[in-house]
Amino acid sequence: YTTAIEQLSNDKASIRLGGVYTLVGLVDEWLADEKTIPNIEERRKEGQVIINNLCAYIRSPFLLAERAEQLDEDYTKDLQNDFDGDKEKFSADKRSFAQEKAALEEERQIRQSIIKEMREHLHNYEELSPWSCFDYDFSNAHFFYFTDFTRSRFDGSLNFTGAKFTQNTDFFGAKFTQNTDFFGAKFTGFASFSGAKFTGYANFSGAKFTRYADFSETTFQSKPIFTLDNLDNKARFSCKVAPEDYNFKVSHISSYKIETEEQEHNGVKFIIPKGTELFDPDDPSN
Repeated sequence: YTTAIEQLSNDKASIRLGGVYTLVGLVDEWLADEKTIPNIEERRKEGQVIINNLCAYIRSPFLLAERAEQLDEDYTKDLQNDFDGDKEKFSADKRSFAQEKAALEEERQIRQSIIKEMREHLHNYEELSPWSCFDYDFSNAHFFYFTDFTRSRFDGSLNFTGAKFTQNTDFFGAKFTQNTDFFGAKFTGFASFSGAKFTGYANFSGAKFTRYADFSETTFQSKPIFTLDNLDNKARFSCKVAPEDYNFKVSHISSYKIETEEQEHNGVKFIIPKGTELFDPDDPSN
């Protein structure tokens, strides 16, 4: 365990990734070790410690993530216009770009591997999965990579407050049996909750959706929260997307619906959750 934790801070991506897989294996070993620790709750406590470490890695800042959009594109600077024909500066800048691009991709793969391992251990929709009992804290994490929790089952608390999803996010068919908090989360990629089931409260107040948001066939056993009037924390939806890209028609068996209302921007009508706001993502003040 100690060695694996040390590996997570290693400069080499391959060693960090090795630490991830070691920790994943240790969680499984703790949960299965009935001989050493007969009490399942005690084994889960040990496993939770490791889950906390993996979540902490996901939450840890990675500076190049702020430039992901630029680094995901090809190098565009020009020798003559940007460097006055200085070949050495041009070559050095191009090498630096390539190195940062590679570092971003390496880190992206490590973090996606953590999410992938979590999803595979949570992927048992109707029954308790090995890792479903754990709590997951992703507060203020920056998901600069595709985040896939399709058909995952969460029986512990799930915290995404203040998280940033700058790539697509998929919770299709996921099941949340405890409280789930997306307060202040920002979705600049597609956000799908289609077919998800929430049996605890679901808090989306203060969240910001810049692109496609899909809540079709979702079921709620508690009233979904998109606004907190006393704090004026309202979910916000971009006026730049096509109105049909917002879908809030929950399942007919849902105990609670998402109450919606029509709002208009520059003559375009949108159907969004009641009490929430439209916003312009191109406006610097937003």
